[in-house]
Amino acid sequence: FLSLDPTLKKNRANIFFKQADFDLVSFYKSISNEKRISLFEKFASQIIFAVFLIHEKNLMHRDIKPKNILVFKTIEDNVETYDFQICDFGFVSPINPQTRSSFSINSCGTKHYKSPEINSIDIFQQFQVGDIYSLAITLIEFLFGKHPQEIINSLNSQFQTLSLLNTKPSELIEQFLKCCDDTKPLDNAL
Repeated sequence: FLSLDPTLKKNRANIFFKQADFDLVSFYKSISNEKRISLFEKFASQIIFAVFLIHEKNLMHRDIKPKNILVFKTIEDNVETYDFQICDFGFVSPINPQTRSSFSINSCGTKHYKSPEINSIDIFQQFQVGDIYSLAITLIEFLFGKHPQEIINSLNSQFQTLSLLNTKPSELIEQFLKCCDDTKPLDNAL
């Protein structure tokens, strides 16, 4: 809930959140691959909708990442349910509705989650699509239980040991699934 505190500076508010059970990283590391995959649709729909609402208000979050997603666990009639919420609005910026962008004198966000173009310019014209890029990285990380860069690094090391000219496509796919996770989390999804 939102609370206006008269002891604080003018035009400043406190935002209070219910205490979460997990952040997304500690959550996905604590559950099985099967549970993570079964929760993916709910997770994705809740987080995508949250980003939609932020953008609908002509704002950019600018730091979407697993550590900025809270997980709330509820147990009712011995059934566990989970809800996912975005937090840490410290880098939120208003945008120009016509250009869907915002100008900033500094770059915001976390290195491995922000879109590559944010690092390549001096005056940071940030577009809402930067949030979408961060969201996509976060969705992939939740689904596979690893940051996409970890998956790529693992694939690179696997490909260095393979003779690609003598490898069948089915074997390459099998190698990809093995390096994503030893327990092959996508077997149930395919």
